[in-house]
Amino acid sequence: AMAMDRPLFLEGEPGTGKTEIAKVLAKMLPRHLVRLQCYDGLDLSAAAYEWNHAKQLMAIRLAEAAGERDRDALERGIYDRRFLQSRPLLQALEGEPAVLLIDELDRADEPFEAFLLEILADFQVTIPELGTIRAITPPVVIITSNRTREVHDAVRRRCLYHWVDYPNAERELAIVKSRVPGISAKLSQQVVRFVQAVRDKAF
Repeated sequence: AMAMDRPLFLEGEPGTGKTEIAKVLAKMLPRHLVRLQCYDGLDLSAAAYEWNHAKQLMAIRLAEAAGERDRDALERGIYDRRFLQSRPLLQALEGEPAVLLIDELDRADEPFEAFLLEILADFQVTIPELGTIRAITPPVVIITSNRTREVHDAVRRRCLYHWVDYPNAERELAIVKSRVPGISAKLSQQVVRFVQAVRDKAF
């Protein structure tokens, strides 16, 4: 995915470590981790950018107090970059090299996916009042889904896909040992056997 500059789309059951993959990748590269947690009703203002209307209004009042009467000039002036508040998607494009985690995309509404297409394909955001902002260093993009609903094919086509399954006992034992250095062999095996048994009964 990194060699091809393509987003990585991870699907799997909750708790398989999809989010952790992005966190570890950011630590290893190393890059700044920018996380967008998706939810029902997520919109552009929370995900990408929002105009600071209070600051814009203040700027208009100050300009008028200073004698500015040209309405066109006032309008151009308030849609300046200094009045734009960056949210996670724009932060990942503009800031230091990042890993952009779009977490649990399946929780967001389908129309939100349409907005993501420009970012996933071209690593840019088009702001009607300001223009197009492109990433100087494209972020490494990780998208996760718990498959509570199907993510649109247009998103999938722009990504490389990987299904993240629960680890087998041998791999889970290695994970426990790496996360809890110094754990006894007996305790680590007991933990893994218990978790595997619980998981087998659940499924």
